[in-house]
Amino acid sequence: MPKFLQKILNFLSAVIFLKWAANFFKATINIFVPPTPFSHQTLFLLSLFAYFMSILSDGIVRKILLAVVGIFLILGVYWATTANKELWIYRDPKAKKEGLPLSAWITGAIFCIYIFVFLPMLLFDRISALGGQVALVAWPIISVIIAAAPNFMKLENDELRAKTPSPPRRQNLVILFGVNILVSCWFLFYFLIQNWLTQYPSLMADDFTQSAFVTKVAPTQLEQQIGFKPKQPRGVNILEAMELPLQEQLNGKLWSEVEKLLLPEERAKWVTTIAEQAKTKLSPVKEDRLWQVTSDVSSRDSGYTLELQAIWQGPHSRPEGSFPEQKSCLITPVYPQTVATSSVKCEPVKGGVGKQEPIVF
Repeated sequence: MPKFLQKILNFLSAVIFLKWAANFFKATINIFVPPTPFSHQTLFLLSLFAYFMSILSDGIVRKILLAVVGIFLILGVYWATTANKELWIYRDPKAKKEGLPLSAWITGAIFCIYIFVFLPMLLFDRISALGGQVALVAWPIISVIIAAAPNFMKLENDELRAKTPSPPRRQNLVILFGVNILVSCWFLFYFLIQNWLTQYPSLMADDFTQSAFVTKVAPTQLEQQIGFKPKQPRGVNILEAMELPLQEQLNGKLWSEVEKLLLPEERAKWVTTIAEQAKTKLSPVKEDRLWQVTSDVSSRDSGYTLELQAIWQGPHSRPEGSFPEQKSCLITPVYPQTVATSSVKCEPVKGGVGKQEPIVF
């Protein structure tokens, strides 16, 4: 291609780009330029002004200005989204159906984030651990209150007065409130279940085939390929965590001393201590108090077998009783030395449905 044609094309491309950029800039400016002082654009500009002023401030003044930013933003978003008829559902101008504006739920989301997340962070300089959960649970209820508020107000002679909605409108409001309260309850129920699974992780190893609302999802093919392991009861983890302290308690000690430690009264003391230490090491949860660790000793050849059992005393899906988790440790004397000492070797934890008799409480 000749050089002069290349220059002409580059010039035309630059002109087209500059024209597009100018139109885009103009359209962007028009969004924020209020057609009248009484408009949602004015609220957005006030919000921006308060934000820029907060940058130049500090201390309590800065916090007040940032709080004002949120107030102006919430009011501006509600006004702008309500005025935008494209954000209305079930609206039919021909049938004279006003429809339902989505502005209430958009504004409600921003309001909940402002009240339960932003304000606590602003006032206490930290993010609330439950702020996001509370915001999500409250969002449907606050949104439906915002949506219903105009039905109880009217403008008469430039004065805002209360009014009673018509019977058909009242029926719609009852349905709307009911649906949103139901959604809020489902959000709350979700967080409740998640908290239970955090504090009682062994529930995930239980059988949910008879549950009306919980479904256990089978591992995907990818999870199976990478060695996915089903969730196991916490009792297994407790017994596994007890193995090393138990070996430290008995390994290398005089055989006569070990035999004394295996007596019922002495054994109950140090087994309980080791079990509590294991629970603490595993990051304590509320479930720990429902696991009871017991022990039993039986003679075997020239040594002893120490049977540890972690018994679940909490709720479970099996009416026949709870199946304990078991761990066997073989304690044998070592004779090469002048005086016999002990050696401890533990087997993996055993337990679960069908492997042994349940323990009925």
